[in-house]
Parts: sequence; C-alpha cells; structure tokens
Amino acid sequence: RGSGSEARAGERDEDYIESYGNLAVHQLMLQDRARCAWYQAELERACSVVRDAVVLDVGCGSGLLALFAARAGARQVYAVESNRRMAALAQAVVADNGLQSRICVVHGRVEDVDLPKVDILVSEWMGFYLLHESMLDAVLVARDRFLKPGSGVMIPSSCRLLAAPVCMPTLRAERVDFWTRQDDTYGFNFSSAAVLAGEDMSATPLIQDVPQEALLSAGQEVWQADLLRLSVRELDEISKPDLQFTLPSSCHGGGGVSR
Repeated sequence: RGSGSEARAGERDEDYIESYGNLAVHQLMLQDRARCAWYQAELERACSVVRDAVVLDVGCGSGLLALFAARAGARQVYAVESNRRMAALAQAVVADNGLQSRICVVHGRVEDVDLPKVDILVSEWMGFYLLHESMLDAVLVARDRFLKPGSGVMIPSSCRLLAAPVCMPTLRAERVDFWTRQDDTYGFNFSSAAVLAGEDMSATPLIQDVPQEALLSAGQEVWQADLLRLSVRELDEISKPDLQFTLPSSCHGGGGVSR
C-alpha cells in the first residue's frame, strides 16, 4: 500500500513538473512588467552589495531572472529547472544572449542537484493565493542546502497573504443568475441549478481580476512569513485565522460584521 501511495505521489510530481512546459505560463510572467521590474531592481540592489555574487535561481523557467542577475553583475548564476523543455529553452536563451560563461542551466529538481554554496537565492515561486503552486517548499530546501548561512540573501525575503470580502454582481450574474433567466434556458425553469452554481462559486477558487471598487473592506492578514527562517514543516501547519470584516450598509441590505 505504501509503494502505491508513493507511486501516485510521484505521478503528481511529474504532472506538476510537466505543467511548466507550457510556454504560455512563462509568457504571463514576462508580461507582468511590475513583477519583473521588482525582481530586476532587487537583483541589482543585492548584486551591488554582494561583490562577485554567486546566484541560484530556483525554477528558472525561461531564464529571465538568471539573465537579470548576470546583467546586474553576478559572477556566476546557477539556473535550476526541473522541466526538461524549459531547461532546454533557458539554455538556448542564455546562449542567444552570450552568457554561457556566467549562467549555468541545470536540469533537475533542486532537491536532487549538487551545487556549491551561493550568496543570493532568487525564485519566482508565488502562485495564485500566494501558495497555490506549492513551490515554496522546494525553495526552502534550496535555501537550507545551498544558501550561505548568516550572510545569504533571499529574493523575496518575506511574504504576506491578505484576504478581503468583495462584491462582484456582474460575475454572479454570469455564473449564477443565468440559471434563473428563462430567456436563457429556452423557457424552462432551471432555478434549481442556480443553487448548485452558487455552491460551485463558493467551493472553487476563482482566478479573477478584482477592481478596487469591488472591495468591501480593507484586506486583513491571513499569513506572513520570514523566508530566511520559515521551515518546511511550518508550511504544513498553516491554519485559517478567524477574520472579521465590517461590511458597508449597502451590502446585502445592511451593515454589520461578517466572518
């Protein structure tokens, strides 16, 4: 029974790794100019402080952060990527930019590769809801294995997850109220489906841009971490706090506290 569980876990790991072979995922990152500009500025700052820095990029993808590090003055960059297709692409991009002597692309899981100690560890590990991609545990393993203790720099070095209630009637109209409009259901009463649609909206995470005016309250902290001190074990112990929000009187016909 144990070997079967391990096999299923291995299959999930392989599926997870293979999902990063989709180039559209990496295009989305490059198109997020605010995020990329932040990483570029942080690498420039870190490399200006740490002379002749050795940098490790965990989950390098197309290689952008490794390129940023090299351009910022890093002496050596190790770009680790577990997806074979993306590792090959990163290697080609490094060669296309004439940086083979300073950027070493390593195909493999960061838990399995052998590398020297590094001065700076950088990774774009954040997913939707911050932790959705489940990559942070690999970054923490890389920190413990390769980052110089005491002097090593992590980019990013801390993180926060916030939550806030929202009101998006247009989205509800598309997903739920559709079932109550008989013009859309060929004259038949499908209102019972609206109940299921509401349950689905509540049960399934939605990846959705939220306009500022849709926020009903300021965000409250769900979780925060110092990434230089966070342990992998602590990731398994994250619990949902008891959050309370005071909603405006225009929401749901009256004001008050909502949990």
